[in-house]
Amino acid sequence: MKHQIIILFVIALIFACAVLGVLVYVPDYQLRKYFNDLVYVFATTVKTVTVIAGLGIVLAVLIALLWLIAVTYASGVVWRSMARSRRAEALKLEREATLIVTIAPPGSQVYASEISGKLHIEHKPLYLAPGIVSGSGAEPTWDEVKRWSFFQLTQNISKRPDVVTEDVPQLQQPLPEYVDLSQHVTVPSLRNIFLGVGRLPNGLIQPINAPLSRLVHIAVAGSSGFGKSTLMQALGYQVINAREHPVTVMLDPQGVTFTSFEGSRNLRYPLASEEQDIGAILQDLLVEMEQRKELFSHWRGIDDLGKYNQVVDASGRLPVIPIFFDEFGLVADSKVIAKSVKKLAQAGRKFGMYLIAGSQTWYSDEISSSLKANLSTSIQFYAKSKSQSRVLLGAGEASQITRPGQAFCRLPGQPGLIELQAPDASSVLDVAPSLAMTEMASKPLMPQSSPDDLEQAILDLYDEQIKTGEINRAAISLSVFGSKGGNQYRKIDEVLAKFGRV
Repeated sequence: MKHQIIILFVIALIFACAVLGVLVYVPDYQLRKYFNDLVYVFATTVKTVTVIAGLGIVLAVLIALLWLIAVTYASGVVWRSMARSRRAEALKLEREATLIVTIAPPGSQVYASEISGKLHIEHKPLYLAPGIVSGSGAEPTWDEVKRWSFFQLTQNISKRPDVVTEDVPQLQQPLPEYVDLSQHVTVPSLRNIFLGVGRLPNGLIQPINAPLSRLVHIAVAGSSGFGKSTLMQALGYQVINAREHPVTVMLDPQGVTFTSFEGSRNLRYPLASEEQDIGAILQDLLVEMEQRKELFSHWRGIDDLGKYNQVVDASGRLPVIPIFFDEFGLVADSKVIAKSVKKLAQAGRKFGMYLIAGSQTWYSDEISSSLKANLSTSIQFYAKSKSQSRVLLGAGEASQITRPGQAFCRLPGQPGLIELQAPDASSVLDVAPSLAMTEMASKPLMPQSSPDDLEQAILDLYDEQIKTGEINRAAISLSVFGSKGGNQYRKIDEVLAKFGRV
């Protein structure tokens, strides 16, 4: 192979030498002429190719534009034709659907089929009125049957549209419109709290019961008149009369929800409605929680009240403390109350302290999101908007509620929402109007925390000014903080309110 390459190289060299030798004898003017002719031919060829390529590109663009215009026009024609065809079919279905009559006995459930987008059939449940709406309500006469048969023949409604052959969903049994607590609860127990009769996500209707330890903290919401306070009363009856003998706390800024339980021996404190009393009770509960924490620390492996009561003797066992707080939103702007409730919700479960809180709304601008995150069970009665419903449920179903007592709830560990008819406890509660007792046990003195050095300084200066009869917050602020302003005045007012000076 190497020799062949060498031979080819020698031949090429000889050919080049021969060409150069011939060119030596060619005059210069002839060489220039041949070179100029060669350049001219090359330039002409390039121009010709360029012109042809440009014409081809322009022609291709014109053809593409014409094709695009033709396709667009054809598509518009096709779509208009399809739209007219679908419109005609929809009108036909609508005409034939108006001629379909559903006959069912009063009180039963039927489905009304409605044609939506793209000729899709939606089945909406309807409940027929239990009473007679029109007509005599008797069976149709033979003459009426013959006239109806003739009408069917003349209208030709036996030929149904193909789309109507979709499977109709299974009929659901309606929830009861009223649930009496006394029919479902005979011996109240914390291990079997009855929330109402509900429909599970799979359509099964059954009583909804769960231990309080599983429900943990409960949040109840709903507009006025739709059953929120009624459910709070039903839960309060079950808890305060439970066979486990819990020590119950009931707070209500409006002072009307829990009046039926006034004077019960199972109340830890008298019913509280004043903001000052509510704050003091919550502070005492926090002290109780710290005391239980200290007791638990003496035992290894004890992390809840049930385990603690199993290892101590009967005299040392601690009761469960359910804390009912209706209309919590009315006092949620109080920093002392909101902070105390948040602490109880975060750590109270371990020590047997469960919160059942009710409020008309649970928006974040009214009640902190961190508190709502610790409320494991959510029960929402009628909500005025889907956004209000989503605050507790994460879904907007509660905005479609139509009757009092109906609610949607979300339980810990239970996937999906449960449609609920809440119980009414009026049959077991003493709701007859009567004058309040004039001689009532005075409320126990609620322990208050001791003031720190800063708070004590503010209190001392305030007490001195009281003696002189001149109250000057600016002087207190300058003496304690070294400056004066809105934040300092606010701190002074909080300290005075905390320790009962105002």
